[in-house]
Amino acid sequence: MTFLETWGLSLLLEYPVLMFVLFTSTNWKRILPAALAATTLTLPWLWFVLPDWFAGQTLLIVGQLGAVLVETLLLMSWLQMDWRRCLIASVLANLCSFFLASYLLTWWSELTLSTI
Repeated sequence: MTFLETWGLSLLLEYPVLMFVLFTSTNWKRILPAALAATTLTLPWLWFVLPDWFAGQTLLIVGQLGAVLVETLLLMSWLQMDWRRCLIASVLANLCSFFLASYLLTWWSELTLSTI
């Protein structure tokens, strides 16, 4: 998958989770740009910067923890919300994105291999 495809898939998977967790405190017109900024600011680090410093499970752990921290701070700042709610939203969105994307990519590769 290319970086842009991963970015789009991340937004597609994370935005509904953020909406579900944060919608009662603010409206979608505020959540959408915050979600877009959060993914846009953290994903390049995961793809282009951190792999030069870490590998394997360390990359996964450091990258995801860093993404959750940055996204939590960004959501708190932009949406003027409690840190706990923003942390829960970021953790759930990243877990959903990681596990669903892994599942979808495995399913897609099996589907395409079985048609050959």
